[in-house]
Amino acid sequence: MKIIDAHMHFSKIASFSDTGLLVSGVDYSDSGYRAEAGACGIVRSVCMGLTESPPAVFPDAGAPTPMLADLSDEPPREIAVCLGVNPHTLTGGALETMEALIQNGRGPGGSEVGPVVGSGVSMGVRQDVGDRGGREPCRGPGGSGVGSGVCTGEPGVGVKIAGIKIYAGYYHFDVNDPVYAPVYDIAEKYDLAVAIHSGDTYSEKGKLVYSQPLSVDNLAVDRPGMRIVICHMGAPWIYDCCEVAGKNPNVYMDLSGMHVGDAAYFSKRMCDPLLINYYKQALTVMDKYDKVLFGTDWPLAPMASYIEFCKELVPPDAYAGVFYENAARVYKLEKLEKLEKWTGP
Repeated sequence: MKIIDAHMHFSKIASFSDTGLLVSGVDYSDSGYRAEAGACGIVRSVCMGLTESPPAVFPDAGAPTPMLADLSDEPPREIAVCLGVNPHTLTGGALETMEALIQNGRGPGGSEVGPVVGSGVSMGVRQDVGDRGGREPCRGPGGSGVGSGVCTGEPGVGVKIAGIKIYAGYYHFDVNDPVYAPVYDIAEKYDLAVAIHSGDTYSEKGKLVYSQPLSVDNLAVDRPGMRIVICHMGAPWIYDCCEVAGKNPNVYMDLSGMHVGDAAYFSKRMCDPLLINYYKQALTVMDKYDKVLFGTDWPLAPMASYIEFCKELVPPDAYAGVFYENAARVYKLEKLEKLEKWTGP
């Protein structure tokens, strides 16, 4: 079974590295990703852009928007990125930088209009972005360089832009706060999905009042043309999440990151009927599996273990949609016949 991992990470975040080493038993590296994805049949991944500087300060109020993926200088080409948004740094050219990256990675409706030169935080923008001319450094928020490269306009390692990521709860802003309005405008302009963190936060610095999935209902009603993905099934508010997704045609959910642990942990938890039925009942009541996307939240869990865990939560006749087709549709990834050509790293 070929799989799209609709929610994973590929950034130099200290807590992710520590979790991979000490909790999940995951090799959180470029080679580690390639090995796991290849072994599990994961042919495409949607990476949630995220950066921190200095280390171990996530959520970093000073991280520039857009936050990208910087675990390696040249991420695997099957990774598509959701541009991470830090509401504290949405000034000084951040929105213009987001648009430049989107225009040169994907066009409206998901059409590809050209490669983005470079990758991760070293990602450059082509020479012909906007009205710039000549070879000049690619500028980020406040005029700072997005990376050390220059805008050459020459073919490079292109990073496809799959959507935009809002870190509700981690950053203490409601998803309906006016600060996000221009970001949502960009998402609608380029027909990009908006992934919204929901539920528990991996950092004690998060505030759960901002990550309750019911907050997404107001946003979905006010912007009916914008696709929204509620991350982590809103756990522990899974019934609230299912209600919001079931009610609103433009809202979906992913199954990522509901538990953190290694292979032994997941083997034990999958034998607990109370845990499995907790999720299955909510999904059964909603009964709209076309709204559900598989995701691992790697490196918080081994890919193979999380695949088996999620197989327990949905009926086998929904596997094709949950593990593959829904993510391809919601994030407007390459057409399925083209995606079939991906065989892993």
